[in-house]
Amino acid sequence: SFLSYKVAFLLAITSLRRVGEIAALCCDSPYLDFYPNRVVLRPRPTFLPKVVSKFHMGQAVSLPVFLPCPDSDAEKTLHTLDVRRCLLFYLKRTADFRVDRSLFVCFKGPRKGRAASSQTLSRWLVTAIRLAYSAARRDCPLPLRAHSLRAQGASAAFSSGLSLKDICQAATWSTP
Repeated sequence: SFLSYKVAFLLAITSLRRVGEIAALCCDSPYLDFYPNRVVLRPRPTFLPKVVSKFHMGQAVSLPVFLPCPDSDAEKTLHTLDVRRCLLFYLKRTADFRVDRSLFVCFKGPRKGRAASSQTLSRWLVTAIRLAYSAARRDCPLPLRAHSLRAQGASAAFSSGLSLKDICQAATWSTP
């Protein structure tokens, strides 16, 4: 369960995508491609985004490797947050019980191995945030919503020097 929470959180915070878009991702090529320096994800072709336009339809998510060659212990620890690495591990761990080609699948109960819904992914994201606050021995802000990750991720990207144009494109926003 923690692996599912972690991978969903890392994908949501780094891609700036809506939960519905994340739920539409698939685990097979050509919808999921691993390269040495990045991972590229695409939604299933039948997915209709919130805004149905040429710009929004079938837009790929390309995420670079985080610390590709860690040297120090600190870098090796941070490398555990690499989305590409985590996705590979997640796919390996879910392969034995996966019955659906969706990227995220339920890990227990009667829906084990079946596609995780947008609502399930939202719960996972909120759980991941709560667990992070708990591990840091801090109070969790209220209200806590999965959708808030888009704003937090965009703010972090802007603070690290990404251009507004690149942030808007990643988040599938037409204007800043």
